[in-house]
Amino acid sequence: MADVDPFILRRVVWLRHIPWLADADLADLTLLAENLTELRHARGALVLPAGVRPPALHIVVEGELAAGAMTWAPHGIVGGVEVLARRPLRAAVIATRASRTLQLLSGDARELLEENIQLLRAALRALAGRVSEAPPPTVPSALGNPLGFVDRLLLLRDQSAYTGARLDALARLAHASREVQFPAGTPIVRAGEAARGSFVIVDGSAIGPQGELGPGHTIGALETLAEVPHPATITSRTPVRALETCAGTMFDVIEDHSDLGMAMLASFATTLAEGGTLAAQA
Repeated sequence: MADVDPFILRRVVWLRHIPWLADADLADLTLLAENLTELRHARGALVLPAGVRPPALHIVVEGELAAGAMTWAPHGIVGGVEVLARRPLRAAVIATRASRTLQLLSGDARELLEENIQLLRAALRALAGRVSEAPPPTVPSALGNPLGFVDRLLLLRDQSAYTGARLDALARLAHASREVQFPAGTPIVRAGEAARGSFVIVDGSAIGPQGELGPGHTIGALETLAEVPHPATITSRTPVRALETCAGTMFDVIEDHSDLGMAMLASFATTLAEGGTLAAQA
């Protein structure tokens, strides 16, 4: 880092205070800093228009931006969800006071994520921690017992997190996933424990704080990607057969197939965008 421009180095230190970048490598932060352009916005200035895909995301350095009732203070990221989801902004983003932002063009943002696994994982942590589990897909009725490779592939392909993922990446996940059994009354995940992977229920039912979970429901995927402990214990109500994909496998495949990570980011971002959420905390 000795030969890094002091201006860029100061920007790197500032980026470190953004929560989802707190653990990023200095080399990745330096690359990100070099791709940012500083812009100033007068009070009342239009920063991003409504109804079109944002050409860039903005990180607020000074001042305040707003869209409708939502506001962004320093370290807030504006437009990140829409850039990843390739969706238009629902409301125009305006500077409510004289402001300064760091702009990252949409194409540069996607390229940086595709080519830097640590930044990609950081973005996955940030978005996975903000979405809720999607409604479960219908589980095919003719699955084998035990599950064969094609069965495992079909189960993974139908998970909302993998919408848009390429077949070769899903095939890697399917090869490494395994069938597991839980007798009735067995904890599948425990509150406070580190997430070790995801479980897709094939047969049987489980019970947790949100009620009963059945075939097609996924347990632990978001916590694994967000790299946070399980918030609650989920226990099998009847004997449960599930497809397990361990955390190490998920991250290894994402590292080798960045398109899988990008597809997951797009899926999470689309969920947030469709809920009317702008990228206030992305």
